[in-house]
Amino acid sequence: MRHRLLPLIVVVLTAGCGSPLSVSDGVFTVRRDANALTLLNGASTPAFYIAVERETATGIDWVACVEDPCQSVAPRSFRRVPDPEIVGFREEATQAVVYYWRAVPDGAGGVTAGEIRQFTIDL
Repeated sequence: MRHRLLPLIVVVLTAGCGSPLSVSDGVFTVRRDANALTLLNGASTPAFYIAVERETATGIDWVACVEDPCQSVAPRSFRRVPDPEIVGFREEATQAVVYYWRAVPDGAGGVTAGEIRQFTIDL
């Protein structure tokens, strides 16, 4: 019986080690898959996003948008972002930053970007 528990113990002990391959705030999730990020939107509204290589993220200016052709994940859906579509991606990159936000009323009958949230994930 003790030998049957050994694999389970190893899995439990190593589950918290290493790099984050999935990060979530309970509504939006970023997962690392082979050669891509998968973005999952569990909300009933679209999530707009930009995925940037971490070192590149420190030196670029960008503006959150809420209209086409902005990148978005449909409500209760997912989108796969291949590595070459990550802004600044290069083979030696170790992390990406995914920023996401939702459209909110702007008080003048239109919409604007709401609070911008971010996740850093290992590549």
